[in-house]
Amino acid sequence: MGQQEIGSPQLIIDGRAIKAALFDLDGTLLTSQGHADPRTVDSIKRLRAAGVLTGLCTGRGVANIEAHLEPWGLIGCLDAYVASGGVDIVDVTLTRHERRALLAGAVIDTIIEHFADVPATPAVTIDGVVHALEASLTVCWFSEREHMPYVVAPRQRLSCEGQPKLTFMLDPSHMDEVCAAAATLPPDLEASGHPTAPYLFEFTNPEVSKEAALAVLMGWHGWSLDELLVFGDEENDISMLKAAGVGVAMANGCDAARSAADFVTHGNDENGIGAFIDRYLP
Repeated sequence: MGQQEIGSPQLIIDGRAIKAALFDLDGTLLTSQGHADPRTVDSIKRLRAAGVLTGLCTGRGVANIEAHLEPWGLIGCLDAYVASGGVDIVDVTLTRHERRALLAGAVIDTIIEHFADVPATPAVTIDGVVHALEASLTVCWFSEREHMPYVVAPRQRLSCEGQPKLTFMLDPSHMDEVCAAAATLPPDLEASGHPTAPYLFEFTNPEVSKEAALAVLMGWHGWSLDELLVFGDEENDISMLKAAGVGVAMANGCDAARSAADFVTHGNDENGIGAFIDRYLP
């Protein structure tokens, strides 16, 4: 059977015709080893062939996504992606790329100073290269795991201009300390922070969110969020899980994400996305 026209889907969930499906990456589409389960990829291909626009909605940046599409086996599977937590919106079908509000350099500097005594390493990604304040064990591990080069850079380099996000890399055992430090930042600071993985805490401009970016993406096609299916696992996925017509959390997700979702599927190491798609796709 040939591919259906995008926007003429064959996927109906709880009476809703789903026109787009977007997936978080880490902890959701990717396994705990950082790979994409071939069964999940096959289900996404079937979904796309059924006329559903498919894409990613992740905290990762555009360069990181594009560098990993081939090893993940996702070449030819995706029509769009929302990157850096909602800063970049890319739609391949429309040949369109829009960048939203950046995190101001002065704000980055304030956050780094505030976190001076917290056991976490600040970093920004510039042109696909991680610029970190120090070569911590987590930075080195992250660089090797993601196949992304890193350099040690002074604080002034990290905050000299606006960036899509500021990332703190940490040992998961220190996440409570990082969250506590984030909670004591000045309330009027133009930054919003969330854990995005057990070893990452990320700040973006408060105007940026996955939900807002998805509304823009859907609007480009004349669709509403009610026609959207999303999958996520972490706190930064909660807004999109609530806003989408159908929000699906992974069994391995945080309690708040599972509570916000309409459905909970199997974990990311158990083909959770594929299992859910296959349940509803004829």
